[in-house]
Amino acid sequence: MSRLTSQASITHSRDFVAMRDCVWSKLVGSKSLQDALIERATQILRGVDGTTAPAVLPTGQALEQSDKYASMVYDCINQAAPLNLAKLNIAETANDWAGRAALVLPRLHWSRVEYTAGLIDALGMPPVWVERWLSQHTIEQLTPRMMCKRWLSRWLRTQKKRCVEHLHILAGFTGRGRNGVYCSKNAVKVRREQKAKNEAALKSAVLSGDSGQQMTLYDVSLAGLGHKPNRRAEVMTRIGGLEAVASKQGRACMMVTITCPSRMHPNPSYGGLNAAYDGTTPKQASEYLNQVWARSRTALKRAGLVVYGMRASEPHKDGCPHWHIALWYDEQAIVTGKLAGMTAAAAIEHVLRVQGLRDSPNEAGADTRRVHISHVQRSAAGYVAKYVAKLTDGHSMTGDDCEGTDSVASTVERADAWASHWAVRAFQFYGTPSVSLWRTVRKIKVEAVEHAAPVMRELWTAAVKDSDYGRFTELLGGGIVGKEQLIVLDTERVIKQTKYDGEKEFKKTLGVCLAVSQYKHSYEIPRNTWDIVWSAIKAGQTLKEAVGSYPCPRTNNCTKFEPRRTAMQQVLEGGLRPREQWNGEYPPW
Repeated sequence: MSRLTSQASITHSRDFVAMRDCVWSKLVGSKSLQDALIERATQILRGVDGTTAPAVLPTGQALEQSDKYASMVYDCINQAAPLNLAKLNIAETANDWAGRAALVLPRLHWSRVEYTAGLIDALGMPPVWVERWLSQHTIEQLTPRMMCKRWLSRWLRTQKKRCVEHLHILAGFTGRGRNGVYCSKNAVKVRREQKAKNEAALKSAVLSGDSGQQMTLYDVSLAGLGHKPNRRAEVMTRIGGLEAVASKQGRACMMVTITCPSRMHPNPSYGGLNAAYDGTTPKQASEYLNQVWARSRTALKRAGLVVYGMRASEPHKDGCPHWHIALWYDEQAIVTGKLAGMTAAAAIEHVLRVQGLRDSPNEAGADTRRVHISHVQRSAAGYVAKYVAKLTDGHSMTGDDCEGTDSVASTVERADAWASHWAVRAFQFYGTPSVSLWRTVRKIKVEAVEHAAPVMRELWTAAVKDSDYGRFTELLGGGIVGKEQLIVLDTERVIKQTKYDGEKEFKKTLGVCLAVSQYKHSYEIPRNTWDIVWSAIKAGQTLKEAVGSYPCPRTNNCTKFEPRRTAMQQVLEGGLRPREQWNGEYPPW
């Protein structure tokens, strides 16, 4: 630390001194990170422009920028005041907090002011955290969470992970530089270790069904949508189907790219620190883009324009996200409201530009870079394919699709680590039929639809046999489906006792049904009871060897076993869930 204090110019910045002391006290053990933070602050204080310009004497602007930078670092660390980023033992800290909360919180009156003061003063919680908790939960919901060491452990682990990554961003470890694009090497390492632990846990667990099936939980996970190739396949199936429906309906498509203001980008393209950067995290930038899109959709709805499509969230090299939106619309739609008289395309462009430029509209390059709109003449699915691949498994990506000098594998791994660290939702469809309906129909067995209504058999064929999302969407009514459609989810209300929120009502999906009152007939998905035995498989064991060490399911070797009736059979037999009786005739479609 003496090598820094010997420079006379450093004493001009009180904020820098506080930042330096804070870094040295909180980041003991993170030598490379603390050195990089102090080095960058020193460069800014000397008036160094970026990383290549020669050093000059301090000026008023350099002092102002160094104070701003020091404040960002100081705020980042002190927003997580209880976290000693180098020495924090998360398990012990969570256990200590949960024990103190059990003693303090039950004695407090149920007033928001006293409760907030109790969390801050008695338990030492940062005010920023308390404010966020109370914005998401009521006092009744928050109290059991504060007394649960598992909930506190997850929260502490997430906050530490994001705080450290934000410090890496401030130190210049993302973007063009020594660490790579999207996120730091530390983030990649943390994500890699997390995935390895998850995989080991899944491989050691045995899933046992009530009809005798036994398999590892890892094998089950490979068949689900958590497996990246499966996720990419479903997204591309849906986007291809929407494109086919739009083509038949004569709808036009435009591709929209929305970018955050300069103040949310930490690093400019040439390296160094962006002078306009205000400390915004990628999570906060993603929430900003979400607000822009929400306001845009509201404005389009008021103008009488109905749109549908998909958006993908992709990171810039410095980790700041931007959105790519595929948007289908009716060119012949009549625009109403304040935009009356415009064509549909012009009205959509106007709304998107107005909402996208509400924040910092006068900064350099805002008109050309912040909102980019192009009209698709060929394939929208082909346009978004590379973004979908980058955020899933890298299928069909080439070196030209990568950022900087990273390989395809490194680019995909970094994009995954970035999305995981900041909890960014990669894809989102809007204005389309519920994906739950598509997934539920694909679970229905052929026996259930053997004597079904023609429309139901055709719907099942499109979803299961052909995997044709376009035809599936057409049968539901087209790309845009309102509340009234022929096939809907069949659900029932279930009251469950939850760990934190007491009794809570859930909707349990039973299958699908024809949404015509006189033909209300259910087509249900098969249901089994499953038991998970964690750590059942030891190192070196096979599944066959492991399952012999614990009892078989209760239905095995049962001489009086009787197969359970499905809910549909119970309905037809006048069983537990009465519905309007179906007379066996098909609806006149």
